[in-house]
This record gives sequence, structure tokens and C-alpha cells, in this order.
Amino acid sequence: MNVLISGQYGSYNLGDEAVLFSIVHILKKILGKKITLKAMSVNPDLVFEQIGIDSIKHLTISSNSTRQLSSLINAVKGSDCVIIGGGSLLHDAIGFYKPIPRFLLPALFGILFGKKIIFYALGVGPVHAKYSINLIKLIGAKADNITVRDEESKKLLSKYGFNNVKVISDPAFLLPKCERQRVLQILETEKITKHNKKRLIGVFLRGIYRSEGESRRTIKKFSYEQIKNIAKSLENISKRTNSIPVFFSASDDLDLEMINRVSKLCSCETSIIRKFYKPPEYAGILRNMSLVITMPLHPAILAINSEIPVVAIDYDQKVRNIMKEMDLESNVISISELNALEKKVLKVWNNRNSFGKHINEYTKIYKKETFAYFKEIFLSDLLFKKRINLTYFIIAASYMAIGFIPEFLKYKIESKIKLHRK
Repeated sequence: MNVLISGQYGSYNLGDEAVLFSIVHILKKILGKKITLKAMSVNPDLVFEQIGIDSIKHLTISSNSTRQLSSLINAVKGSDCVIIGGGSLLHDAIGFYKPIPRFLLPALFGILFGKKIIFYALGVGPVHAKYSINLIKLIGAKADNITVRDEESKKLLSKYGFNNVKVISDPAFLLPKCERQRVLQILETEKITKHNKKRLIGVFLRGIYRSEGESRRTIKKFSYEQIKNIAKSLENISKRTNSIPVFFSASDDLDLEMINRVSKLCSCETSIIRKFYKPPEYAGILRNMSLVITMPLHPAILAINSEIPVVAIDYDQKVRNIMKEMDLESNVISISELNALEKKVLKVWNNRNSFGKHINEYTKIYKKETFAYFKEIFLSDLLFKKRINLTYFIIAASYMAIGFIPEFLKYKIESKIKLHRK
């Protein structure tokens, strides 16, 4: 059985790599050598290094577009099933229609070749453009199974006319464990073991945020006052808990810039883990933390999975949505409330011993339902080939092409500028 998985993989983002690593782990556990997995990614070399599977680069408008499109078509043609997900793929929050057409493109060719199409553990929204909504409807109508990772995403798809959508837990709850010896080796390399007399608090920051309800084009950087506020809170938390903040750079350069700025403003001792590790290695490192403060979602999931208390800063609505699903909304603080970060963290810290009891039942259920879902899908008759619908493909392809026009025009303009400079 050949399966193609489309997502934001290979982007040096802990969350995306953890999702793919977990999907691959689950499917190999169920089907063993009977399954061959391939991904659509941003960086095929990184995916192979992190996950150990081959991948094809997502289509970008460039001089290599024809070759990329040919590779994509061949990959879909050679697969039995196309998975779209998981993660926050169905949104247009970063610009004109992006990234919906790119991530749904494999599903489009799945329609052409009569493949089974699965929308898996997707985060949906914000979706602003009418084009984006129509494209989701057009491609989603041909999906054989649709699951989302939170109730808000389900509500949005219901609004678009999808009535058979199920909420499923994030696959990262089934991320395999890293060997203890490897974790100790990393801690030694990162000089974390020198702090053995103090507790450690893991800190994951993002360099940008978007407030709820704002336009998709309104993506902000943190102000100096906000950064100073975070640094001062971490200083006070460090003193009150006899702990050391350990910063993790688990995403892009903007995040690392934010970490560096906060760290420099902290008068207390800090550590920064700059290297990008494999997802199970991050999970192993987090097991050595007494508490985790995070803006991105998946560090929260990995910490919760190990019963490590979490305080989440909702730089994006998806963070609050997932915490709410686990009855942990009281552990979430909004960007506008950063001056209360210290108070929130200390409250969670003082109740940390009861955290494991609260969360244990949730994680057990999540692991069980995720594994059962994959068994049901991949050990059933769902993978029998469907009838090809050429007319529907032509209509969908024509409409999807509109989403690539801005990128095409940008490429043409940049090409002319380069040619003129020569």
C-alpha cells in the first residue's frame, strides 16, 4: 500500500515534524512492511533526516515548476491514498489565498486518478476569502473521510456544508519515546546538566502573533514593551521557583530573534537550545522540565503527553482551542494579558503535583482513539479504487489555478528585474 501525505513538512517547525513523525510511526506499527510512505514537503532533505521517508517538494512557481508538477502527478498516480494533514493547512492568514491551493493540490490529482482522499486532523481557519472557502468546498466534497483537531474547525466546516466531520486528537499524542541515553547525551551537549541543583522551565516563543478577529494581513511582531514584560516575568518566576528558563528554538529565525531578545533582557541565568532536534528528542528533553511555557501548540502537546504542567500563550487561536479541548483553558493567557504571565505561571506551578491526575485520562483517550482511527481507515475497504471523474477534475483544476496567479505574477516580475539588472 502506497500513501502520500501532504502538509507543511520540512519547514524547521517542531509541530509539523512531530505530526508527520507520529503519522508515519502509527501507520508502520499497523501495517509494517506492507506500507510505503511518501510526503509532500517544503524541504525533502530535512524530512528524510528527521523522519526517514522520501518526499517531494510542494509546487512553487519557478523555473522548476514543470519538473515539480510532474513529480507530484507521478507520486499521486503511484499512491493508493492521499492524506491532507495534519496541522493548520486550511487557512488564508498569511496572504492572498495562501497556503490552501498548495496543500490541496495532491488531493486535486487524487480526484483525477480516482484515489482515496483523507483530510486528517486539520486545523481550519481563519478563512477570509470567498475563493478559499469555495476551493475547500470543491476539493473537500470529494474527500472520503474528514477529521479536524478541534471543535472550532468542525464548526467552520459545518458552516461550509460538511456534516460528517469528526474531531480527532492530534497524532503527536502518539509520538514514540526517545531512548533515555540519547536524551542524557543531548542535555550534556547543551550543557543543561550543569543546572542539576535547580529546576528547569522550558520556554517556547514565537516572533509574531495575530490577535483574534484581526485581518489575515495583520501579523505583528512583539513590541519592545511586550518583550520586556515577558523577560521580567521570567526573571521573577525564576527567583520564586528556584528554576532556570531554558529557551527552545524550534521554528524559524523570527522565533530565534525573539528568544535572543528576551534572553538578553533576563537578569537571571538562562539556557538556549538552538539546534533543531528530532521530535522524539524534543519530547525527551521536555520530560526533564518541571513546567513548560509555550506560544506554539505542539510543545504544549508534548509536555502534556509527559504530564508536565503547561502555561500556553495564545499567539494564535488554535492554541486556546486545543487547550480548551483538554479542559485546560485556565492555563491559557492571551497576548493582551502578558503582564499577568508571572501570576498565571506561579498558580500552575503551585498546583503542578495534581496536573498529571487531571490530564492522564485525556491522553489515554486521545492515544486510543487515534490508533483506532488509523486501524479503521487502513484495515477497511476504504482503499478500494474509486471511479475517475474527469469533468469534476477539470472544473476544480481551473478554479484552483486562480490561487497560483499572484505567485506566478510575482515570479514573472522578479524574473524581469533580474534580467534587467544583468
